[in-house]
Amino acid sequence: MRRPIVILTDPNKEWAKVVRSAVGEDTSVTITSSEKRLKALIGRYPSGVLVIIDVRQTPEPTTLIEEAKRIHKNVVIIAATASRTWDDTVAYLKSGASDILYKTWDRAQISEYLRVPDRRS
Repeated sequence: MRRPIVILTDPNKEWAKVVRSAVGEDTSVTITSSEKRLKALIGRYPSGVLVIIDVRQTPEPTTLIEEAKRIHKNVVIIAATASRTWDDTVAYLKSGASDILYKTWDRAQISEYLRVPDRRS
């Protein structure tokens, strides 16, 4: 079974719609702009969840990543960012992100990225 996906981003922004359409209809997806709701959703799934955190949505993305990892040991966190700076990438990975998704508008590229088994199963 595929992991449910929770995305922390502004649900009214176009990027949220692109990601949602790239995921496909066979996967449970929740889009929220609330860190509190994100944390509650992480704890809801016993087998773990895939979380995509739009790092511009939170003032302290590394702290949020660390907190999410404490809530559920099987959470897979992907930090989504438009910034390609080395310092940011290292900070997200050190705080517990499994990977970095450089934000793109290409649905096919996002879909292909999310098909990698380690991210989805």
